[in-house]
Amino acid sequence: MTGVTRKQISLETKLAAFSDLDRGLKQTEVAEEYGFGQPTLETFIKKRKEIEDSVASGKINSELTLNQHKPGEEKRREEKRREEKRREEKRREEKRREEKRREEKRREGGGRGGKGREGKGREGEERREEKRREEKRREEREEKRREEKREERRGENLLSKNFKVRIYKIVILQVVLCGFETWTLTLREEQRLRVFENKVLGKIFGAKRDEVTGEWRKLHNAELHALYSSPDIIRNIKSRRLRWAEHVARMGESRNAYRVLVGRPEGKRPLGRPRRRWEDNIKMDLREVGYDDRDWINLAQDRDRWRAYVRAAMSLRVS
Repeated sequence: MTGVTRKQISLETKLAAFSDLDRGLKQTEVAEEYGFGQPTLETFIKKRKEIEDSVASGKINSELTLNQHKPGEEKRREEKRREEKRREEKRREEKRREEKRREEKRREGGGRGGKGREGKGREGEERREEKRREEKRREEREEKRREEKREERRGENLLSKNFKVRIYKIVILQVVLCGFETWTLTLREEQRLRVFENKVLGKIFGAKRDEVTGEWRKLHNAELHALYSSPDIIRNIKSRRLRWAEHVARMGESRNAYRVLVGRPEGKRPLGRPRRRWEDNIKMDLREVGYDDRDWINLAQDRDRWRAYVRAAMSLRVS
């Protein structure tokens, strides 16, 4: 360790050197052991002597002397003292508040006509009984008021359901079925329309409490249509499509709609299964109500027979 300065020598090395000196080793032996010169060791001994004299005379604190090589120690101790002081002030403040609350309660108890302590007697018991009766009457009035509100809400719900059904028929259904007389529907599309209508009716009529379990459940499709009490969306489509077919079939040959109905496009069909045509829907609807003849255009000329089939399609039970 030769050639090092005093600042480069660690505290542990200095303490070890002082410990060897205290055990009786000579200064030359200690300097040679730790590798620093004789003047440096003499300087350390002189500084140690000055520190011991200052501690003995009370000029410096021994705890500060021991911790002078620990950076930030004094700052941490100061912060700790401040934290303890804040805690102590907080405890005192809570204690003052608690005493203040007790004092207020004591004043309230003493301000009841001087009879707060007599509640255990007959008069206090009568007051408590009167208070219980008043609370019971108040609860009965509140319960009666809540029951009246529930009855009013039930009446409003019934009216609102009827009103919602009217909105569905007049607004929503008309928008959904705009121009549906000319649609060419497949079975999958019919099923999607049924699902749409069941969802709307489910939102309108809500849930139902089960009579056995007492739990709320969604209404089944049959229950929804029983409450709806009107032809479903598919029956509407079939009946009104038949009415439009009758109207087109009775048009003259000069009308464009009739020429489109009876005309045959030129060219070849693409490979694969032929697509469903609008006329195929008409034939299927007539087949469901009991008419199997292919010549439905001639049948449409007889209004009475055709309207009988239209009414049958309207009342047809669609699964």
